[in-house]
Amino acid sequence: MLFDWLIVGAGYSACVMAERLATQLGHRVLIVEQRDHIGGNAYDYYNEHGILVHKYGPHIFHTKSKKVWDYLSHFQIKKYPTVHSQQSTVNNFKRLFLFLGVPIANSM
Repeated sequence: MLFDWLIVGAGYSACVMAERLATQLGHRVLIVEQRDHIGGNAYDYYNEHGILVHKYGPHIFHTKSKKVWDYLSHFQIKKYPTVHSQQSTVNNFKRLFLFLGVPIANSM
C-alpha cells in the first residue's frame, strides 16, 4: 500500500497533522513512532492500582477557543478541572496569578 505522507513521531502535532491530512484532504498517512504509545510526552496511563500516571510529568493544556474544544471533543479528551498558580516577585511586590487549566489525558 502506498501513502501520500509519512509522519515521523506520534506526538500532539503529528497526530493532529495526520488526522487533518486524512479527514480533510483524503490523503493516506503513515505515522511511525519509536515509543510503544502515541501522544508524545503528554502520554499517561492507569497503573495496576487504578491511579492515572503522567509518564513524562504533568501536562496542562490551556485554551479559551470553542473551536479548539469542539475539535478535541471528537477524540474523547478527558478534562480535569484544575487551578494552575504561578508566583513571582516584581520590584519587591509579590503577585499570585491564578489560571484555570485543563490537563489532557489520553489525547489521541
